[in-house]
Amino acid sequence: MDTEFYDDTIDTEEIEDLVVEVLRTYKAPWSKDIIDKVFLTIEKDPNKLQRYKMFAGEDPAVTNQWIGKYVKEYTGLKVVGHSNEPKSSLIKSFSLLGYGGPFLQAIIVFDFDGVLADTLDEMLRIAGRVAAELGYACQPSPADLDALERMEFRELGRQLGIPGDLVDEFALRSFELFASLPSPPKIFPGMKAVVLELARANHLAIVTGNTSRIVERLLNEHGLAASFDMILGSDAPGVRAEKLKKIVSTLGEPDGKAYLVGDAVSDVRVAVETGITSIAVTWGHQSEAHLRQANPNFLAHTPQELLLLLNRAVDNGIQAD
Repeated sequence: MDTEFYDDTIDTEEIEDLVVEVLRTYKAPWSKDIIDKVFLTIEKDPNKLQRYKMFAGEDPAVTNQWIGKYVKEYTGLKVVGHSNEPKSSLIKSFSLLGYGGPFLQAIIVFDFDGVLADTLDEMLRIAGRVAAELGYACQPSPADLDALERMEFRELGRQLGIPGDLVDEFALRSFELFASLPSPPKIFPGMKAVVLELARANHLAIVTGNTSRIVERLLNEHGLAASFDMILGSDAPGVRAEKLKKIVSTLGEPDGKAYLVGDAVSDVRVAVETGITSIAVTWGHQSEAHLRQANPNFLAHTPQELLLLLNRAVDNGIQAD
């Protein structure tokens, strides 16, 4: 197919706009048949179908190639196979896309609060405010967070002496206040560089009890959104172990290498539960002494140490037993 036909016969910008418009109706993680889904969406929408036919003319092959090309570019996926059984009648076959690739070495899942985001002061401030509103004034401290076996507002409420019949109300109000903060939390110094470096050769994901919206605001502010393949927050269904399993199954665990980076004993325990190598960091919400009680596979004291540790572990294939 000569270059003139690509450049002059088809307005590729119009095709690109159509693909982007369709992709906005889907949410990551993308399924392997996303190309077929894009064509099916076009086919079922009269307006989109009319635009497609205007581009395609009597020979849709070139237009179809451009659509496939733009889907691949905008999703960031790699070709992992081929299918001759499309659901859309606009195509006879299509490329299957996936997150895998020979250059991707491991899946590295980050907790958000206490690992990427410095949210300790805000958590304590909000907890104190809500406790006072409920009639149990106190001054929450880092020691209260360190004492928790599960890093969640319900457990913090119990730690602060909130009665059992008010714990759910305490958790709900605290979470709502936390989610409504006008600005994204601060990123820990050094973690942006760690993320950018690790994203060059690994799948990165986030699993968190925070909302995806807050996570995305921080990532966008620091230019890190494209570094992560998946974000599963409190707005995603399932408990943390189920979310970790979904991440691993969706991204396709490369050579069995998957790591969870967390700052709490509950992170270490859920990694054990799901068969993922645990890495505990000491700059978050819980102390090194408490973290060591949970027996993480690795312990990192600084973001720089975390990067060196992960690179060494991934390169040498070091995983949990």
